[in-house]
Amino acid sequence: MKRDQLIAVIERADHIIRTLSNKYRDQKGALVFSSPYGQCKLTSDVKEILADFPEMIFESIDKKKAIEFIRTIKSLEGRKKDIHSAQSNQDISSKIDAEQSALKATLDNLEFLDDTFIEIRFEHPNLDLIFEMQKDPLVSQKHTPQTQASIRIVLGTLGEFLASEPGEK
Repeated sequence: MKRDQLIAVIERADHIIRTLSNKYRDQKGALVFSSPYGQCKLTSDVKEILADFPEMIFESIDKKKAIEFIRTIKSLEGRKKDIHSAQSNQDISSKIDAEQSALKATLDNLEFLDDTFIEIRFEHPNLDLIFEMQKDPLVSQKHTPQTQASIRIVLGTLGEFLASEPGEK
């Protein structure tokens, strides 16, 4: 899944969370991407996803390059803080700009794993409302445990959102 598809999925997930928030007014939650390998907040910022949840991104040469660009940029930014010469600062700023440009081009090539879940995380869980929400048709009955032993609420996977029609999810 490419970034433009991810953005469409996020828009649909945001619509669902707004609908659920209206239905279950006393239970507020935030959407996250998740898998057994990690999680991060729902965002279309590929750089943020790469930093917080790189396991969500398909392994590729571009992913390795992007990680290396990010490391180089952080290193250069650290050096820039320690240098007091205006010329040296300008040289480092130019290098940072070049690395940022290369990073941006690389981020556009990254793909996201279709089996990544979109879930709701609750700051102050109301168990009765969560157990009611588990049965809501807007929630994935396939991936949401239908038991009071779990407060996990899954809306679906990226692949499921992509495969469904806009009005379905």
